[in-house]
Amino acid sequence: MKGLVKVLVVAALGGVVPPIVAATGSTVPDWFHGYWQMTADEDGGPLGEMMEFRPNGTYVWHDPNCRALSPLPFHIYDGDIYVTNMIPGKGPVSVIFHPSADHQRLSFTSPRTKNNAYYRHLTGNPCTK
Repeated sequence: MKGLVKVLVVAALGGVVPPIVAATGSTVPDWFHGYWQMTADEDGGPLGEMMEFRPNGTYVWHDPNCRALSPLPFHIYDGDIYVTNMIPGKGPVSVIFHPSADHQRLSFTSPRTKNNAYYRHLTGNPCTK
């Protein structure tokens, strides 16, 4: 999702982290930690980007070449995962991911196009291979 990438890049380059309470190891389910890779994008964006959700409550976006942006906090509310980005000079934007019932897939619905992108849970860190 091209819009998601733009939001994350602007927030990371601005070095701004919103003052929210991030999730912690005690509040994040074990199945959720680790890497997730985009496998489908109904908007036709490039596949292969990855997201990393860390036990300390931070989210890191990785491009297909494993280049990472600065960590951002995330929190979980009512089973959905919210990554909040503070856009300099504008305000907060939340990216919301919804897990599948079997916890093997996350979906993101673009608020602009109403289309989905899907991410699958990976076993291990694909950037260390």
